[in-house]
Amino acid sequence: MADLITVANLASYLQRDLDTASATIAVAGASGIVRAYTRQNLDSQTYTAIKLPIESFDTTWGVRLPQRPVTAVATVTVNGTTYVSGTDYAWNGYSPLIRLAWRQWSTSAFQDDPVAVVTYTAGYATVPDEVKAVAYAVAARQYDNPTGARSWQIDDASETKAGADDDLAGVSLLRAERDILARYRPRAGSVRV
Repeated sequence: MADLITVANLASYLQRDLDTASATIAVAGASGIVRAYTRQNLDSQTYTAIKLPIESFDTTWGVRLPQRPVTAVATVTVNGTTYVSGTDYAWNGYSPLIRLAWRQWSTSAFQDDPVAVVTYTAGYATVPDEVKAVAYAVAARQYDNPTGARSWQIDDASETKAGADDDLAGVSLLRAERDILARYRPRAGSVRV
């Protein structure tokens, strides 16, 4: 999995030459922080999701794919049986939900904790600019201030670190950055009561 940004572009962002080793660590760390917060890899990749639980969605059985946006579904297998697109399952071309069967007509195949294996492609062909902007900002803070120091005092050599929820924290996401990335996080499905 490639980093979301490059060391060369981080140098352009900071408008100076960088120590390559330190910048590589900052870029990898920033990519990891953004991916961890969004719970998405973001760049386009092919995945094989195994042991996906089959859920009941209104009137159908289905599976929800973990990575988004879904751009292609290659294969779907339920309990070892390969399903055929258009006959055994339906996918609308963009949703992370694959519908497997109408609940009222097909209950036996979905008993005893059935699971699906789905091979699919998800992610962005080009990582969105706003995601890269957050990654640059986080990488810049990590490169310039890897310890998260907020203040220094020369006499008696004192240092103050930023707290975990502090907007001045060294490598955590700022509130504005979390707001930008929020739209890339998967949302929980609604529950019928």
